[in-house]
Amino acid sequence: MTIHIPQELVDEIIDYLGGDRDALIACSMVCRAWVSRCRRRLFKTCALLPHNVLGFCDLLRSPECTLLQHVRKIDASRQYWSTDDQCLRSKGIAADLGRLTHLCTLEMAFNIRPSIDAHRIGTHILFSPGCLAVLPLVTLLILDAKDSPAQPQSPVGAGGFPVPLIDIISLCYALQELRIVSAHAVAHPPASAMPPPGLHSLTLRSSASSILGWMDAAGHLPNVDSITLSFILRSEVPIIYAALQKVGGALRSLEITVSDRDAWTAYDLSFHPNLRTLVIDCFSRVSAEFNYCLIGLIKRLAAPALESLSIYFVRDDTAVRTVNWGALDAFLSPARFPRLRKVLIDCSADEFQFVRSALPLLEDSGVLDSMEKPSRRH
Repeated sequence: MTIHIPQELVDEIIDYLGGDRDALIACSMVCRAWVSRCRRRLFKTCALLPHNVLGFCDLLRSPECTLLQHVRKIDASRQYWSTDDQCLRSKGIAADLGRLTHLCTLEMAFNIRPSIDAHRIGTHILFSPGCLAVLPLVTLLILDAKDSPAQPQSPVGAGGFPVPLIDIISLCYALQELRIVSAHAVAHPPASAMPPPGLHSLTLRSSASSILGWMDAAGHLPNVDSITLSFILRSEVPIIYAALQKVGGALRSLEITVSDRDAWTAYDLSFHPNLRTLVIDCFSRVSAEFNYCLIGLIKRLAAPALESLSIYFVRDDTAVRTVNWGALDAFLSPARFPRLRKVLIDCSADEFQFVRSALPLLEDSGVLDSMEKPSRRH
């Protein structure tokens, strides 16, 4: 008996198994109709490491190669300890990587020594023109610049190795989304380095002031509609505050992590009247000041289009009981926020019962939601 499975169900099954390589290989053997989607999942992401880059390029040149159309993402990594590390600076790989015409995501990790002389730092020191050749195709760029343990002869000191991330970003003409995972220090860019015209989404886990300051100088901040900021330094607060003011009404989504009073002062939500999504990760300790800062921050909201507000209590669930929820309950009224559909409070089940009783208006309206620990976010 022949069994006919709807293609929509086949697609759902394969997508569900997307992270299981062995399962995808097994599925590809079921029938010819399943092969293409399985291959798309199997070869969607390819790792480019010092020990495999030459073999990978040999494969791309082969007339028997059938994975070119499936590669959407490359994870490339420089590893100073590898004897093959210089392969990623080989000029011969440019044409090979240029064959990946469907590439849209590039994740680059730099494991480098801070003892390298400052005058040698440049985009080609980190990656070859071959790796950089694929940048005009990239719409999502993920950068992770990790220093090795600091050396006494380091030109900029411990944790301060300047990496030319902005030079790399400016090469991605099609870039729409930028994520910086880690960067202890960002090298000053040349005057010719301009933000890609379509860049509108920023996730800055590190060096936020350097990136925002560069974009501000280029007049690009009004083009940004989504920003995620993690822990910021005290010295970064004035730069970030001024940058967010320049972003202004263009911002639709904001996610911030706050841990002390200095961090709170970097944000004024009244700058963003068109905000639709707000996420606040609270790392602050339990204190009266925490309540003052949290409620004070939210009550600066003047965004009638707000649809979602999420508050995550990451460090200490007991901070939930220090918040003046009554003030928040009254402030988040349908009259002020007619499009509000979700207020998510991430805390333990016990603490959420307290929150429900403290937010009767939001509870009755059906918008109050919770996410019990362990949190999905950290």
